[in-house]
Amino acid sequence: MIQGLPFQGWAKSVLSVVNESAMFNGSGQRIDATPYVQAEQGGSKRQLRLQWSQPTRGSVSVYARMDRPQ
Repeated sequence: MIQGLPFQGWAKSVLSVVNESAMFNGSGQRIDATPYVQAEQGGSKRQLRLQWSQPTRGSVSVYARMDRPQ
């Protein structure tokens, strides 16, 4: 779990989310769902939120940026 970005920054954009393991639902069944991402969440805008269609567990890698590339 990442505690925060350097210099008290926040992620303004997310370029990719990659599953690093199989994803499972609450019943332990493997799923092939894809989340959508919400950047700049929380009171200090320092959180990212991945929204899945159902409760999901597994590992992901997130490529986040502190800017919005053109």
